[in-house]
Amino acid sequence: VNIVWRRHPKILTASKDQIAIFDTRPPGQKLLSSGPFLQLIGASVSPDGSMWLVSMADGAVEIYDVETGEKICRVQGSQRRAHSVIWSPNSQLVLVPCGPTALIFDARTGERLGT
Repeated sequence: VNIVWRRHPKILTASKDQIAIFDTRPPGQKLLSSGPFLQLIGASVSPDGSMWLVSMADGAVEIYDVETGEKICRVQGSQRRAHSVIWSPNSQLVLVPCGPTALIFDARTGERLGT
């Protein structure tokens, strides 16, 4: 379980195959529900609250728009599970550990920027 407090008023919850995003401001309404996802390992909202991602057992990471729920991009990291995925503070980059290295990619385009 990974819990991170952000400045934006959104919270993401995840089960083994679905996610839900809630607005924490009263009255605390559900903003989005999505799934099912095959072999969901983790989920996270970007620091600016505009995107969310899921990481899967096959090493893939998918990024979605919070408002529309539409998929922005999918990146295949490695064949290992993507247990830990890290957003840059400005929400522009995502880092995915891949064994002894890490993959860095653009959150909006999925373009690989380095390993």
